Amino acid sequence: MKYNYYIIKRKIENIFIFPFIVTGSVIAKFKPLKKSYKIYFFFPFYHTGGAEKVHALIAQVAGNEDCIIFFTKKSTDSAFLKDFEKSNCVIKNISCYTDNKWLYCLNFIYRGIITGYINHETQAPILFNGQCNFAYKISPWIKNNFKQVELIHSFNSFSWIRIPFIPFIHQTIMISKVRIENHLRQYKKLGVPEKFNENITYISNGIYLPTLTSKKDCTANLNILYVGRGTPEKRVYLVAEIAKNIQEKFERISFTLA
Repeated sequence: MKYNYYIIKRKIENIFIFPFIVTGSVIAKFKPLKKSYKIYFFFPFYHTGGAEKVHALIAQVAGNEDCIIFFTKKSTDSAFLKDFEKSNCVIKNISCYTDNKWLYCLNFIYRGIITGYINHETQAPILFNGQCNFAYKISPWIKNNFKQVELIHSFNSFSWIRIPFIPFIHQTIMISKVRIENHLRQYKKLGVPEKFNENITYISNGIYLPTLTSKKDCTANLNILYVGRGTPEKRVYLVAEIAKNIQEKFERISFTLA
């Protein structure tokens, strides 16, 4: 499906969703948030996951008591919830409304409620979308002068979900140059206007390197543990090849893949 068809499909869907947006906006007007916020974070989960860890760190760095986080999907555990709480952001878990397949109309109404909260801000806030489907769905209803930023971790299903909403995203942050190339090829194939290429910014993930406090025993056997999904983007075959080559040269080094 070409880019223009994605846009047409989105516009048709918005015609049917419009009454729910209006209803939600009215609710937001009579039941507003208690204060204004500078950044609206949208994340699906706080459970165990690499993306969730990155999202929590971003919230800690960029967030404070003048920022708010919305969780829109039901998490399977609370592994990173405390890390999000360390950001001092106000946290709202709306997943019982936005992730309810039996009452999906509540998702539509909440799109209007959240849109109403944001559009009522007198000082233009920033919307940060951490691969959150809900945030993409509300993006067309947000005021044009309110900056919307998205974070893309990989080339996956979200790479297609976001296509109809590209015109509303002011900045796209990607953590891999390879994935940037993947998306640029996708843009070209679908016929996405080239002007949107300029919105992509490369920012690599970083890790904290602790200060070494003790020396390791380099004379003992060394066991290397790899923990990760067996999905294509993890390239586990490279780990296996590296393990094979090392073990052929160093008998005292063993590998465990979990």
